[in-house]
Amino acid sequence: MARHDENMTPFEFGSGHPVSARPVRRGVPGWLIFLLLVLLVAGGAGAYLYYFDRDLGHKLLNKTPLDLPVKVTTAYKWKDAEGNWQITDRPPPGGIPYETLKVRSDTNVLPAFRPAENKRN
Repeated sequence: MARHDENMTPFEFGSGHPVSARPVRRGVPGWLIFLLLVLLVAGGAGAYLYYFDRDLGHKLLNKTPLDLPVKVTTAYKWKDAEGNWQITDRPPPGGIPYETLKVRSDTNVLPAFRPAENKRN
């Protein structure tokens, strides 16, 4: 048995030659085992869906936002006393002319962009 000498480093034993702290590991790396496990699980899930649940694609596609029921909201468009357009969910106070708008939940209600006119003298 080798004797411990206080002048020796922790990795040197009786012969005076440095010894590695970690043993040389030979075998399959851990990341490769993990990758193979993930591929095995994904392949099993794919095989299950292919052989046993062929309607899954239709089930997922039929739940898209395009299949939601369309809601119609009524809005009222009118000009106030200062001449500014107002769009509200209630009709204006009595005697003010207004336009009734039906707005569907599946349409874009933003006004079209109009570029500013260049005024030249």
